[in-house]
Amino acid sequence: MAFLINHAPESRHINEAIFTLARMDELHVELVVPVEFYGRFTLGQTLKVFPQKPIGGEYAGKIIVIDPVVDAGSGTFGIRVLLANPENKIPAGIRCTVDLKKKKLVGAPEVHPSKNQTMV
Repeated sequence: MAFLINHAPESRHINEAIFTLARMDELHVELVVPVEFYGRFTLGQTLKVFPQKPIGGEYAGKIIVIDPVVDAGSGTFGIRVLLANPENKIPAGIRCTVDLKKKKLVGAPEVHPSKNQTMV
């Protein structure tokens, strides 16, 4: 369970969700990338993701979102990488490094709601 929407003894309408299930076998790595890298990425491109210790290791993730808007204040834009986690070896929220050849970026994988959300 990822998000508890209701707490006992609260009541909800019959069609309202009480909680949301999350998939742990896929994680999203959210990156904040300097504008100098804008235009160097494509959807579906593979990036190397390195979780911090004690997890460690090298994992391949695919770019699934490239933010089309640059934040003028910080000079950055966002990239979301989908990281397969079939054996749940990587806990959600652990810091990761992504090697972009010239610079290393730090991000953290997040739990995301299941595409097939089951709500009770």
